[in-house]
Amino acid sequence: MNNGYLQYTSPPDWNLDAFADWVATNHSDDKKKIIDYMKKSLEIYSNNIHINPDARQKADELLYNIKNWKSDKAKIGYFQILKDKRKIAVLQGEQEALLADIECSAMRNHTNAAVAIQQRIAEKFIG
Repeated sequence: MNNGYLQYTSPPDWNLDAFADWVATNHSDDKKKIIDYMKKSLEIYSNNIHINPDARQKADELLYNIKNWKSDKAKIGYFQILKDKRKIAVLQGEQEALLADIECSAMRNHTNAAVAIQQRIAEKFIG
């Protein structure tokens, strides 16, 4: 299991909101999958004796708080917000790709027109 958020964020900065946002962005925006991924990742850190004791303690703390956190977040529609953010990010990516295609097409048309003009000028000098 790739625990990117836990690997690349320092343990004092770990928090369940940021972790859930990371999971929703990088893995799944499904509530159950987010919670499962978070729990499994935190359990790996909590049970790994080779990990810094401070990190294990922080993982234990987050595991202890995850049930109440999940309940609180469900009341305010947090998981739907995560889904909506992911959908918006996908739409923005699609929009950026479409704009890039339009720009490339416009540049290609401009280049083709410039080449055609230069060819006509060259033909007048030669012929």
